[in-house]
Amino acid sequence: MAHTLGEKVFKPKVTALKKAVKEAEKLASNYTWNPNIQIKDVPIINSKELNESDPMYSNNDLFKQPVNMSLSSVHIPVEIYQGHTNILNSLSWSGMLDKVWTENRQNDPDILWQYFGSQDGFIRTSPASKWRRQGVDLFDVRRRPWYTAGSSSPKDMIILMDTSGSTYGQALQLMKFAVKFLLDTIGENDFVSIIKFSNEPSFVMDCLNEKRFLQANYWNKQDLYNAVVNNVKAEKMANYAKAFEFSFKQFKEFSRNATDGAGANCNRVIMLLSDGTTEKPESVFDTHNRDKMVRVFTFAIGRTASDVAALKWMACRNKGYFSVIYAVGAIMSKVQDYVGVVARPLALDHAFNTIWSMIYNDALSGLGMMTTITLPVYNRSSDSIQSNQTILGVMGIDVTVGHLISHTPYSELGPAGYAFALDSNGYIVFHPNLRATDLAKNGWLQDPPNVDMFHVEINDPTKYQVRRKMIDQKSATEEFESYVLYPGEHYVAKNNRTYSYIPIPGTNFSLCVVSPSQRKKHVSAKGFDLMQAAEELERILTSQEDFAVLLAPWTTDNDGPRYCKTLESVPDEMQPVQSSQNLINSSMSTPVDKDKDVFVKRIIATLKSTKCNNSLIQQLAWDLMSVNISETLWKNLNSQIKKDITGVFVSTNGGLTRVFPASLREGLEDKVDIPTAEYYLRTIDTQVYLYSTPYKTGKIHTSNDTMSNHDVMVTKSIVIPIDSGHVFKPGVVGAMVKQEAMVRVMNSSSDGYCGNSDDNYCYLLDNGGFIISTNQEYDADHIGRWIGDVDSQVMYLLHLHNIYENTTRLDFQAACKKQTKSSSTGSRNVFMPSLPFYEMLTLTWWSNKLSWAYLNINLYNWLFGSSEDMGVMAAEIVTSSTAVNESCVVKQHQYYYTDRQSMRGNFTCDNCTRWVSAQRLNGSNLLLVVADQTCHNTHQCPQYSKLIQAPQRLDHIPTACQQEHWYRKRPGQCWNHDDREDTSQCNRAISLQSPSQSIIWTTVFLTFIHTCIRTNR
Repeated sequence: MAHTLGEKVFKPKVTALKKAVKEAEKLASNYTWNPNIQIKDVPIINSKELNESDPMYSNNDLFKQPVNMSLSSVHIPVEIYQGHTNILNSLSWSGMLDKVWTENRQNDPDILWQYFGSQDGFIRTSPASKWRRQGVDLFDVRRRPWYTAGSSSPKDMIILMDTSGSTYGQALQLMKFAVKFLLDTIGENDFVSIIKFSNEPSFVMDCLNEKRFLQANYWNKQDLYNAVVNNVKAEKMANYAKAFEFSFKQFKEFSRNATDGAGANCNRVIMLLSDGTTEKPESVFDTHNRDKMVRVFTFAIGRTASDVAALKWMACRNKGYFSVIYAVGAIMSKVQDYVGVVARPLALDHAFNTIWSMIYNDALSGLGMMTTITLPVYNRSSDSIQSNQTILGVMGIDVTVGHLISHTPYSELGPAGYAFALDSNGYIVFHPNLRATDLAKNGWLQDPPNVDMFHVEINDPTKYQVRRKMIDQKSATEEFESYVLYPGEHYVAKNNRTYSYIPIPGTNFSLCVVSPSQRKKHVSAKGFDLMQAAEELERILTSQEDFAVLLAPWTTDNDGPRYCKTLESVPDEMQPVQSSQNLINSSMSTPVDKDKDVFVKRIIATLKSTKCNNSLIQQLAWDLMSVNISETLWKNLNSQIKKDITGVFVSTNGGLTRVFPASLREGLEDKVDIPTAEYYLRTIDTQVYLYSTPYKTGKIHTSNDTMSNHDVMVTKSIVIPIDSGHVFKPGVVGAMVKQEAMVRVMNSSSDGYCGNSDDNYCYLLDNGGFIISTNQEYDADHIGRWIGDVDSQVMYLLHLHNIYENTTRLDFQAACKKQTKSSSTGSRNVFMPSLPFYEMLTLTWWSNKLSWAYLNINLYNWLFGSSEDMGVMAAEIVTSSTAVNESCVVKQHQYYYTDRQSMRGNFTCDNCTRWVSAQRLNGSNLLLVVADQTCHNTHQCPQYSKLIQAPQRLDHIPTACQQEHWYRKRPGQCWNHDDREDTSQCNRAISLQSPSQSIIWTTVFLTFIHTCIRTNR
């Protein structure tokens, strides 16, 4: 699999990317700059204005939307004026990239999005498609993970905040916003620290006194920004000499003490945010930065910023850059100024430094999680150092996580096996427990938090070493006992697993395949006649017998194996109605009669095509030809057993489920996707009969629910001996058992104790502590719930006597209901940003480079945002006004059996003693519990603690101070210095072209309305 991914997936993308980058640099070099260029001279397809109903766009299965495969479309951030000369010239030459992108797609049909992200902020994407993000559009390509990774070498960054008394008010608020956007420009290969200073410098978080720098991952950046918002206030006088001396010492101490790959160990930068000073700490620079290996970037903050000459001097003295941020609308673009400077050594070396980004959610069309391979595009327009030391932008090509997963050899690994990949930070590239972020469904994040291996696997010392070796790109096979976390994350088990890992060629990724240790051999289905299999499928679908057939999802998806990429069409006169199409895509069963002929024809056409996973199709063919056990099993059952069950079924590794009678299919349609079917994986992993029932949580009801509504699924793996003690498990056989039969099991196993429901409480529990059955007739709603939520005293004793043990883990991928702040029902106040009214009446202001940002961003805030909203709007990308969930961390507990088979004990509290007995039932996953009447008022018993199983949202997320640093590996190459660098370019002024007079008057009018509202006139 690693070889396949390296040679057939990643290598062709690298080849295509290098070809496109060379073409881009050639086009830019040969392009004649036009200082008089106008908007009308540069025709573009604006992705936000694209009309998908235009005949030039057609639906595409690969991109799941209408596209034009031979053209590209452009997105321009709202704070950037499209008519600026730089933008128009870049749009003009980059429009000629369509040809090379089309050639790349012809050479590699699997190529998805290809794009060029300009250092000026726009993104050109091929193929042309509509912009689909909802809400206020604050998207800026320069803040995307793939862009930040590809635009420069890793950085150790100190953000140095002047918090002297003169920054009180607007300047300090702008600084806080600037910190947020600076943090957005760095990623998991960078490390960051934030220092505030007035007369004395100090860290914004106490733990930085020890750690000094934190990895710039999602959670650490969130912690740092929260600390800035909550802990930074303006006071006293600023001492720049002390602040810089303190900062330089942190670099030295961090470098001296860093272990386990901590630190970027490449570029070192200080980002100074200040409202101005006259102090020049020259002696500090001479002492600590004579070699200028630490770059200093300075930002003059606020419209009242004065005495900026010293700030310019600091930047120019230390190979940095000076920028001015007058107001919030300029922050997003101005904080990007440093990126081009840090990229100079990379640009001067013209290095083809391919970077694979962290995974993120597709921002263009909802293709799911993906990684991007990137290369910088250099400016080769002349022989001058000034031109050749800059990058024009970053070019990228996407690979979806689903495409990587599709190469997993499921037939060899079996249903309980899986594959995953890590990057050099130990973060997951793909894993079955990685929950893809579906913004439309979950409504919380555009990108998931950086997910470490131990966020999806339960940590233990052996796995920690596996993680370290994978990061170090080593190869090995290891077998050990491991916690297995099943889909749904309600159950864990201790089983032996084999971990085989190897580097993926041409990347910093490492692949691991995991399989049950007893699965030493596998049986492959080969040589089946697919036409004969199709005929068998046709026979099944047209049969009049009372059974049903369910198939796993047919077409390619992001979550696991699929039979084929698409379902082939048939001639127009035989096109199916919609229900037949839904049959395959949604894993439904036999289609309605009028669609059967067309459906079968489509299946046959698909089986003949080359768009299918041959091993899975062969497995399906084998299953179709050999599995008819459900009908036979039902027919051979005696009449008494038939009274106790409602139906039988058999499911196979190939994704085929046969159900008898057909009415049983409704309860199984959501369980046919074998790699994610919890019951199936748990059954395959055990030798005993597995009893299960749907998981239930929430408020307990005692109303009209009856036992007849709670059938129990009983399953057993099918075992076929192969040779030398090896076995093969091709599937699972199961039955749906009525509750009345389960109650008889309790009575017969308890010598009649459970027959007395008035005096004795009886439960059948499964291996996770969930209630399968109870003798309390009116407690039907208890079935499927965790015993600790129903009878906490019983669970307390079972855990105390070591019948159950538990694991506890933090889930950093969780989505929780958004916690909204209470607000007044009255009309909202209109908040005026810091720009005074009279300044807007001058044409001088409109020629300022900030004007376009105010036009696009601030007008929205003025009209619709409260003062609190304004800060959020400025600091966050708004994605959906209907988002109901948000990222959170929850604590999870999973319980599992120990080796102990039985217990007897007493629960004593407040003069009440309760007897409890428990016994495992041989050959099953059941535990019979018998107890007498419950004790009340247990809150008076200090020794008694109620156990918890349901996930709990943490109000106080473990901060970076509380989390240990796990091993990582730094990127192999570093570009942080080049003697040819021209450092004289340390500040410059770029003015936007003046907007039209109508725009000026529109804004003046809106401001007038705002003024009237504020003064109640």
